[in-house]
Amino acid sequence: MAKNILPNKLRILHVTKWFPNRYDVQNGIFVQKHISCTSNFAEVKILAWLPSSGKTEIVESIENNLPITRHYFKRKTAISYKRSAFREYIRGHYNNKNLPDVVHLHVFSPDLLLVVNWAKKRKIPVVISEHWSGYMRGIFNELPFWKKWAYKKLGAVQQILPVSQFLEKHMKTSGIAGQFTVVPNVVAENPHRPKKLEKFTFLVVADFIDEVKNISGIITAFSEFVAVNDDCQLHLIGGGPDEKRIEIAVQNSGVANKINWFGRQKNDYVLQHLPSCHVLICNSRIESFGVVVLEAHAAGIPVISTLCGGPNEWLEKDDFPIEVDNQKELVEAMNAAFAAKNETVTFEMWKACLPEAVGEKLREVYFKLLSKQMN
Repeated sequence: MAKNILPNKLRILHVTKWFPNRYDVQNGIFVQKHISCTSNFAEVKILAWLPSSGKTEIVESIENNLPITRHYFKRKTAISYKRSAFREYIRGHYNNKNLPDVVHLHVFSPDLLLVVNWAKKRKIPVVISEHWSGYMRGIFNELPFWKKWAYKKLGAVQQILPVSQFLEKHMKTSGIAGQFTVVPNVVAENPHRPKKLEKFTFLVVADFIDEVKNISGIITAFSEFVAVNDDCQLHLIGGGPDEKRIEIAVQNSGVANKINWFGRQKNDYVLQHLPSCHVLICNSRIESFGVVVLEAHAAGIPVISTLCGGPNEWLEKDDFPIEVDNQKELVEAMNAAFAAKNETVTFEMWKACLPEAVGEKLREVYFKLLSKQMN
């Protein structure tokens, strides 16, 4: 059936507002990986709408053989301008006989409705991958009426692809209707196996948004842990709006000499650093997926993780699950992980997130939509 639909590679246009860019190299790494795993079976083009701190600008590039257009918009750019910019992009990258077979949006926002409407008029199927934790954190419920109305138009797309069952549940509870298929984030094999650091090392990789990630809680628990186990250290990788708050928490911890902050780093740096550490800590209050948890498993290290949603589906017997906002359990888990430091650990579930596995899920979604359209 697929051969009758398209004899050559599928043409997929990916449109996203979360993507690595000049202002934030970590932004939308998981979106970038989703897109990359479709390039094995499709002709892929990427349009990223990104916020600019200065002028509106379009930057074209080829990265890993994928053509990328980064369109930097000033904040509060009029929707009419974005509509014109999108049409100009289509004219410059396609022609009427060579339009995309599928439009794949990543993380919905109201202005992307113009892309949905453009595709609908041309009978091009639209799918959307969703990662936004706002459905779970109550942010969706606080949106003004017109934004909620726009989000509920998601039912007009042919497939909604949340990254976890947890996120799907909360999207439906928020009133988002449509056809759902869970497609997890991508986690690749980690080729790095450096020598373990001499001191037992806890690692935290997170955006510094303390209300969500509760990094200050980790620092407090670590200071309690150090009182009993002195030969250890805590590494922090990340950045964000609460950097100053975290910096003050480190200074006031009494164990600042045992805490190293490496700042915001590219994903490659994180993947190289992970296997040299002993345990990853995820102390989030809520997560739609928690990709770094699976990246830790791919690196062969266990995880102390709160039962905060997305990670729950992937924790294994050698991990240390704890309740959200439970400092006592966090300290106990740190002690348990330290006591188990010489034990052999194995992790298998993350392999369902390998690029080829996720790519095959997406290929099936695309071809089912196109087959249905042909019938």
